[in-house]
Amino acid sequence: MNKVLDRNYTEYTVFLEAEEEFESPEHMERTSGAAKGFAKCVRRILKKAPRWGWCSVKVTVVLPDGRNGEAYLGGCSYAKDFIKGGESSYYPGMVRDALAVATKCPKSRKFERFIEI
Repeated sequence: MNKVLDRNYTEYTVFLEAEEEFESPEHMERTSGAAKGFAKCVRRILKKAPRWGWCSVKVTVVLPDGRNGEAYLGGCSYAKDFIKGGESSYYPGMVRDALAVATKCPKSRKFERFIEI
């Protein structure tokens, strides 16, 4: 979770989550035109980064008034892009996309965070 300052909003909160990706890297290699050896490379990354090595990434932006927006990117094997961030990563663009959704959503849509026990 990061608190971020923006020129239009004093502050908003960003949540970054890695969710289980249901399509295997092997399926992605066969069906999406990924380069030969893609799945093998992903499997190597998974050994080093089990959570971030192959996942679906969800970014949630929550505005001070509780309105929120989400952005998703599936089939991710970009551990360092999300863990370390930086301008070359997908993370800044996803935050911008989620912020755009949040600012357009009705004020009645509020964010509720549930904690798993």
